[in-house]
Amino acid sequence: MADDHAVVSTGLQLILNQTIDLRLVDKTKNGEDLLEKLHQNRYDLVLLDISMPGKDALDVLKEIKVTWPSLPVAIFTMNPDESFSSRMFLNGAAA
Repeated sequence: MADDHAVVSTGLQLILNQTIDLRLVDKTKNGEDLLEKLHQNRYDLVLLDISMPGKDALDVLKEIKVTWPSLPVAIFTMNPDESFSSRMFLNGAAA
């Protein structure tokens, strides 16, 4: 999971662990750290916050889809603007 807000990432981790059979293995605070972890480990799913410091989430998504095209990436945001999610889906986001 890549999210720069500790409260959000911790809360989301608790919710996911209680509701579905999922084990959160790593958390990062920005896209650069996420990409580094992806190069070092194998993951089944990436949860990516649209709005983080550093590298733009859309650029991170594009890089993930080029390097790991079959890796599902789920995007989450608190921004109600649908254009963000539309761009993410057009660039390979699974959810």
